Amino acid sequence: MQGYVTELDLTRLSLPSNALKFLKEHMPEQLVTVPTNHEDGAANGGTKEEVALDYEEFLNQFLE
Repeated sequence: MQGYVTELDLTRLSLPSNALKFLKEHMPEQLVTVPTNHEDGAANGGTKEEVALDYEEFLNQFLE
Protein backbone atom coordinates (compact mmCIF):
# COMPACT_ATOMS: atom_id res chain seq x y z
CA MET A 1 0.00 0.00 0.00
CA GLN A 2 1.33 3.41 -0.91
CA GLY A 3 1.14 6.22 1.63
CA TYR A 4 0.36 8.94 -0.88
CA VAL A 5 -2.15 10.11 -3.46
CA THR A 6 -1.64 12.20 -6.56
CA GLU A 7 -3.75 15.13 -7.63
CA LEU A 8 -5.14 12.89 -10.37
CA ASP A 9 -6.23 10.38 -7.70
CA LEU A 10 -8.07 13.15 -5.87
CA THR A 11 -9.84 14.41 -8.98
CA ARG A 12 -11.08 10.89 -9.75
CA LEU A 13 -12.92 10.87 -6.41
CA SER A 14 -15.41 13.45 -7.71
CA LEU A 15 -15.19 15.48 -4.50
CA PRO A 16 -16.60 19.01 -4.31
CA SER A 17 -14.08 21.65 -5.36
CA ASN A 18 -13.85 23.11 -1.84
CA ALA A 19 -12.95 19.65 -0.46
CA LEU A 20 -10.25 19.21 -3.12
CA LYS A 21 -8.85 22.64 -2.34
CA PHE A 22 -8.76 21.86 1.40
CA LEU A 23 -6.95 18.55 0.88
CA LYS A 24 -4.38 20.05 -1.51
CA GLU A 25 -3.68 22.87 0.96
CA HIS A 26 -3.38 20.65 4.03
CA MET A 27 -1.75 17.44 2.82
CA PRO A 28 2.05 17.61 2.96
CA GLU A 29 3.84 17.03 -0.33
CA GLN A 30 6.41 14.31 -0.90
CA LEU A 31 8.52 13.31 -3.86
CA VAL A 32 7.77 9.74 -5.04
CA THR A 33 9.17 7.49 -7.74
CA VAL A 34 6.47 5.96 -9.93
CA PRO A 35 6.61 3.58 -12.88
CA THR A 36 6.16 5.11 -16.31
CA ASN A 37 3.88 3.76 -18.99
CA HIS A 38 3.35 4.15 -22.71
CA GLU A 39 1.10 7.17 -22.24
CA ASP A 40 4.09 9.01 -20.74
CA GLY A 41 6.10 8.32 -23.89
CA ALA A 42 8.64 6.24 -21.93
CA ALA A 43 9.77 2.68 -22.37
CA ASN A 44 8.39 -0.08 -20.16
CA GLY A 45 10.27 -0.56 -16.92
CA GLY A 46 11.14 3.11 -16.54
CA THR A 47 10.40 5.33 -13.56
CA LYS A 48 9.93 9.02 -12.94
CA GLU A 49 9.70 11.25 -9.91
CA GLU A 50 6.58 13.26 -9.23
CA VAL A 51 5.11 15.25 -6.38
CA ALA A 52 2.41 13.43 -4.44
CA LEU A 53 0.33 14.23 -1.37
CA ASP A 54 1.18 12.33 1.82
CA TYR A 55 -2.19 11.23 3.19
CA GLU A 56 -0.67 9.11 5.99
CA GLU A 57 1.03 12.17 7.47
CA PHE A 58 -2.15 14.16 6.90
CA LEU A 59 -4.12 11.61 8.94
CA ASN A 60 -1.46 11.55 11.66
CA GLN A 61 -1.72 15.34 12.01
CA PHE A 62 -5.48 15.18 12.55
CA LEU A 63 -5.41 12.17 14.86
CA GLU A 64 -2.90 13.68 17.31
